[in-house]
Amino acid sequence: MKQVVIENPVINSPFREPDRHFRFTDEGITNEVIEVADPRDAMTAIRSLLESKP
Repeated sequence: MKQVVIENPVINSPFREPDRHFRFTDEGITNEVIEVADPRDAMTAIRSLLESKP
């Protein structure tokens, strides 16, 4: 797995619902930022990735 260093991991405002997240692949996290229309979509993506791990 390639190591990814994210220089500034804080990408959402502390005063709003999160609307961006870092993209996950089968290899792990990337430094690519994904915009989501519904913040629950980001949690669904993370949850499904975690559930697929052995």
